[in-house]
Amino acid sequence: METIVPSTWFVPPLPPALSAAEVHLWRAVLDVPHATFLSLEKNLDPQELARAGRFCFKVDQRRYIVAHGILRSILSHYLGAPAAEIQMTHNAYGKPRLAGDPEISFNLSHSNNLLVLAFARGRELGIDVEYIRPELFDMQVAHRYFASREFHALQSLPPHLRQNAFFECWTRKEAYIKARGEGLSIPLDEFEVSFLPDEPLIVLQVYGNPAESCRWSIQSLNPCPGYVVALVVEGFDWKRLSFEWHPGLLGRPIC
Repeated sequence: METIVPSTWFVPPLPPALSAAEVHLWRAVLDVPHATFLSLEKNLDPQELARAGRFCFKVDQRRYIVAHGILRSILSHYLGAPAAEIQMTHNAYGKPRLAGDPEISFNLSHSNNLLVLAFARGRELGIDVEYIRPELFDMQVAHRYFASREFHALQSLPPHLRQNAFFECWTRKEAYIKARGEGLSIPLDEFEVSFLPDEPLIVLQVYGNPAESCRWSIQSLNPCPGYVVALVVEGFDWKRLSFEWHPGLLGRPIC
């Protein structure tokens, strides 16, 4: 199980109210005790269970169920509704939304054993987490998918800095696409993000749409050793609160 390093991540007795001036970020490990797994599983709807069943490996099925069960657990507190009764819909590109309260936006990402979730009110957002595995670092992948200036910036770095920069760039691009909610209809090489050490965290350029760089803000985080997270949020007038999800939140009174 992953070691979670105490930092600015707060373990709340209950999730706090979600205000329009805040973005709530949550992290959790996916390998949970069996009793917790069963409690989370019973809150999923038939479509979610069917999607879980399409994974080839049991560990992936289980982690999908835990991730979406935790999502529902947190949403139940924000909405004041039982987790199993929350209804979701998807846009044309598959991005999920709440059917009954479209004002609340959310996004989740998981890699290896770590889950991260982001929630906001009245603004779009996207989040991506990657477990840093050296075998996935490939300059040919960067050459194929990164914008030209991103690839050349990566090439300009000393070799020992390239791996981490690769994952920083990748997660920021993925988080931006998820925030836009248009999937891979936005080619990865048609926009640029900043990722060099000490470079400001901004969307540098979206080709054909210069106003986009003024619409989004980016934060980069290291939630625990070996992982990198990128959070992209619409607007700049917000603050991030970071929380640790724990099984004790299941079955607690709804706010």
